[in-house]
Amino acid sequence: MLLENLQLEKSDLPLLENVDYSPHPKDYRDMRLLILMIVMFLLSGFWIMQLVFLNMTAMGVIFLIWLGLLSLILLEEIKGFKKRGYALRQRDITYKKGFLIHSQTTIPFNRVQHCETTQGPLSRAFGLMSLKVFTAGGASSDLRISGLRPEEANRLKDFITEASSTYE
Repeated sequence: MLLENLQLEKSDLPLLENVDYSPHPKDYRDMRLLILMIVMFLLSGFWIMQLVFLNMTAMGVIFLIWLGLLSLILLEEIKGFKKRGYALRQRDITYKKGFLIHSQTTIPFNRVQHCETTQGPLSRAFGLMSLKVFTAGGASSDLRISGLRPEEANRLKDFITEASSTYE
């Protein structure tokens, strides 16, 4: 038996950019911004302490660094939210996110060990859930899609579980 391993041309490869990604609901952006505001409020106590114990020159430099970092975080949250989304295809699921730091993860269904949905108290208040997709060999999820409506998260979980079971 002759084993063939033909080379593929780059132009023949499918492009993930041509896939339609399902966006997150706006409630997910609101929840993320609320969490950011809470963290910033808590950090403001740190800044008050710095004003009491440091001189104004050091405080000014630290404040400018903090302001720059906050600006980058807000830019990532606002612009990056538009970049978030998942695409479900026949044999895999892909999730992309990020504006400044872009990441894209694809999990083929034949590698999926199991899926689960989770919902914390804040997510529950916003009516959102997270879907976690696990592959063999790890204790943590390999793909996490947060900010899904519960019915969508459960439909995705059922579909991925069914699709991955056909490879056993």
